[in-house]
Amino acid sequence: MINKQKSNLIYQLLFGLVIFLIPTNLFLKFFESTAYINGLQIDYLIPKLYLIDLIILSSFLFWLIENIKNLFKFTNKFKKNLFKFVQNNKLGSFLIISLLLRQINSYNPVASWWYVIKLIEISLFSLLIYHKRRLLSHKWIMISFLPTIIFQSVVALFQFFNQAPILGYLFLGESNLNKQIGLAKQTIGGVEKILPYGTTAHPNILGGFLSLSILIIIGVLLNPKIKKNKYHLQPFIYGPLGLAFITLILTFSWSAWLLLVIGISLILFKLENKKLLISSIILILISPLIIFFANKFTDNPSISRRHYLNQTATSMSSDHLLWGVGLNNFTTQVEKYSPTREVVRFTQPSHNSFLLIFSEIGLIGIGLLFFIVSKSKKILATNLQWGRCLLTFVPILTLDHYVITNLSSLLMIVIFILLTKNSLSRLQK
Repeated sequence: MINKQKSNLIYQLLFGLVIFLIPTNLFLKFFESTAYINGLQIDYLIPKLYLIDLIILSSFLFWLIENIKNLFKFTNKFKKNLFKFVQNNKLGSFLIISLLLRQINSYNPVASWWYVIKLIEISLFSLLIYHKRRLLSHKWIMISFLPTIIFQSVVALFQFFNQAPILGYLFLGESNLNKQIGLAKQTIGGVEKILPYGTTAHPNILGGFLSLSILIIIGVLLNPKIKKNKYHLQPFIYGPLGLAFITLILTFSWSAWLLLVIGISLILFKLENKKLLISSIILILISPLIIFFANKFTDNPSISRRHYLNQTATSMSSDHLLWGVGLNNFTTQVEKYSPTREVVRFTQPSHNSFLLIFSEIGLIGIGLLFFIVSKSKKILATNLQWGRCLLTFVPILTLDHYVITNLSSLLMIVIFILLTKNSLSRLQK
């Protein structure tokens, strides 16, 4: 039998490995034949088992072994609570069943159901982290995040200055930077450069991860308890932070830059949470209009693609208002709604996460989300300022889609919220 101290150490190790593997893109593919739309294979539709999934499943297995003696009692208690939940929440149960049935009838049910399985996995892992939240100490945050941002920064900087990968895909999913086609590039000093990927699938994902990591570390450094104790590791933190900041600049990810600026501003300045929440909602609502007007005054392909995909999402939502097109099925319908052939060759999800998720789950799904949030008040309410969190995430949620399509990024946001709630909340007291 593992004692409590060793058990906690194993959990901390597993959680730390999850942090390290969040920005990695190493996976195994399944059912590739189901991911073709009009002869074109869509990467977003391919079911994938990531390396990080194995660590998460290992965490579940360890919990199971640790609680094997109480498993029978736990199972009975779960059944009773489930029955009680259904009895007391008939509307919520109806919404859940309706949304699940919709996935069976989606254009690509394999992609839909794999997405549902991954959502369940992340939800259960988030509950496990919440249950073990006392293990997420300031020391654990530093030990988990500092090596990760150092590793990602070193890999990314090597890629940028050498314009080549270090080892290739087997190196934790490093992108093939030698293929040239389809890579994110930027003209710098008259020379076209491939942007740094780290081991992520895109520079924007790398930028978003680095921004959130920097905010978490800054939050720890500014914590009154840490400052009072003169945290002796501070001199060794500034170097990695500087390295991560340089890498973040080189990603040329506007959404990640904005995320960092807003996050630091909210840490340094005390603003009323209610006003921040209202501001966040206003920005979310007008973000498609900003892209619309920006498209009128520029021929930037990044802006025009976002505009067209936003139009597609809006048309798709109006035709599937109640049910949506199905989880992870946006790309199966793009060609039907796209107002331009260019998007057919650029078959991607809408770069506005709110429009994307609404087009996929409809009013039924939105109702379910509100139901879940209302039932999560006990977990989330204390010390969690929704306005601050939401405003921090607005840039990546309104300018990109990877939080929805790359579930490791969604997990990073969940971890950020949990750390903000439990470890960093003293900043605003």
